[in-house]
Amino acid sequence: MEIRDGLEAVLAASWDRDTLAVYADHLQSLGDPRGELIVIDLQLEQRSTPELVARRASLLSAWLGRLVPSNPHTSWVGDSFRFGFVEDLVIDGHDPSADERLASVLGSPLALYLKRVTIRGESAHAARVLASLSSTRHSWLTQLSVRTWTEGEPIDDATVAAFIAAAPQLALLEVQGTRVFETFAHPALRRLRVTGWSALPALVSDTADDMFATVTDLDFAFYETYDPAHYAPAAPQVGKELPALQLPALRRLDLARNEPERANIQRYDFDDVVDYDPRDDLDYGELTALRFLGTLALRNQVTHLRLPSVRSEAEFQELSAAVAGMSALVELEITRGHYYRAPELANTRARFKRPSPWPWPRVDRIEPGDSLHVVVPGSRSGDVVPIADAAAVMERRFEDLPSDVRYAWTRFWVFVDELGRSPWSTSATRSWTADQSFPADVLVAALEACEVGGSGGWRELRDELRFRRPMPAGAMVTIHRVRTTSDD
Repeated sequence: MEIRDGLEAVLAASWDRDTLAVYADHLQSLGDPRGELIVIDLQLEQRSTPELVARRASLLSAWLGRLVPSNPHTSWVGDSFRFGFVEDLVIDGHDPSADERLASVLGSPLALYLKRVTIRGESAHAARVLASLSSTRHSWLTQLSVRTWTEGEPIDDATVAAFIAAAPQLALLEVQGTRVFETFAHPALRRLRVTGWSALPALVSDTADDMFATVTDLDFAFYETYDPAHYAPAAPQVGKELPALQLPALRRLDLARNEPERANIQRYDFDDVVDYDPRDDLDYGELTALRFLGTLALRNQVTHLRLPSVRSEAEFQELSAAVAGMSALVELEITRGHYYRAPELANTRARFKRPSPWPWPRVDRIEPGDSLHVVVPGSRSGDVVPIADAAAVMERRFEDLPSDVRYAWTRFWVFVDELGRSPWSTSATRSWTADQSFPADVLVAALEACEVGGSGGWRELRDELRFRRPMPAGAMVTIHRVRTTSDD
């Protein structure tokens, strides 16, 4: 056991592939099926074969037995089992068999190897799950995510204390909802991800008594995403006294999720994606990330700061004033682009990271009927696609696209911008620019990864590109900018 304990201590500290391989060899020498499963996962990471996949499924079935669902297409805890550990055990309150499933997992060999647990549901459901988890010591559990969507009593202190004792290595706590926990004084906690001003009241309480004394990283979103069953209370408005964060060890502060006035933009919180404009239903006051930062007493101890987009000269000046006295600041990152081209910060020595300004035209400045006429090689008539439809999708999705897709769209928008500078010709029903050519493969990469849809011709254009594939190397589409009329 000394060898195993030593290997697990090294693994917990480093989690590198070489240590995993040595750990797997040792488990195999002990006859532990996790050893061969780790070896297979390491091999699958390099190359997947039907034989490896089949052997892995056979081992899991023999080891976990009754946990394996009869329907092979049903998701189960084995889907999250990787390198000998459960990457994420999800217990959702919408699942009528959630309590039974949790009991089965905790009564299985997997119980000792949970790395992360995600709980979603009412407060009573979350409390039951935490109480059940507390019956087993979880030496590998480092992440807990809890989202409650009803405004009930917070999970009681006794349940929280029992869970903390059972999960001594917990390093990350994610909380979303209203008064999810009244207290959570975990001595090993290093990172917090909080969604909702009142999700963790002790965070903004003057009587927290250093409850989060070890927390160095905070990702804080003031408002909850929309849930039809629940409206979160608004954060304090600017001009009123804002509570101080109770984080004496804080070094990294992430306020990037507080993007102001992002109408209908997808928000990613835990595993949920919601298209929602908060201005439609709630009065969220006027609190922004920059104004919050300007009132934050502990900002002088922050070394790494992440913020949402900077959208105007006034906001840039607000940013400059906020960071002027942040003597410990090492890096400031603006996480989202915008049309505004922010200049360099002159009052800080910190690294200033910011994305390039958005390359597409502002939606509110696109003239009605401003479109593109795209002709695919082999097509006769081509498709007319409204520029505004694509620009609106960009605002929602661009930052979350893979880098190669962002590159493809950026090339496209730079091309459109240059096209817009060409002289207009006219006809009875429309005006247009001179024809220009654009690489077909770049347009395909852009549209396949980010469908525009809408009532215009973008979907038809994507289907036309699909129909014409494979196109010869170097194929070009012909594009000119058109300004259609209501008669088109």
